[in-house]
Amino acid sequence: MKTEDMLPVLSKLDKVGYSSLEVWGGATYDCCLRFLNENPWDRLKVFKKNFKKTKLQMLLRGKNLVGYKEYDDSVIELFIKMHQKRVFVFLEFLIL
Repeated sequence: MKTEDMLPVLSKLDKVGYSSLEVWGGATYDCCLRFLNENPWDRLKVFKKNFKKTKLQMLLRGKNLVGYKEYDDSVIELFIKMHQKRVFVFLEFLIL
């Protein structure tokens, strides 16, 4: 779905009361580039601007990051460094 098609409902979603919304990562990054001809970073800025109360969440697929192949550790480290303001590693919260 194109970002412009989402604009009318973003403020309504922000008022629902969700603790967070997954808005980036996974296939969304690829879909923006490959199918929608959109800049995924611009999409994220639109979400950030419109979600005042709701935290934004990202799906990061391990060594695949937001792609479909395994990336070198140096690429992963740089990617995470660029996104480190809010990183949640779900494995830290598993009780074994």
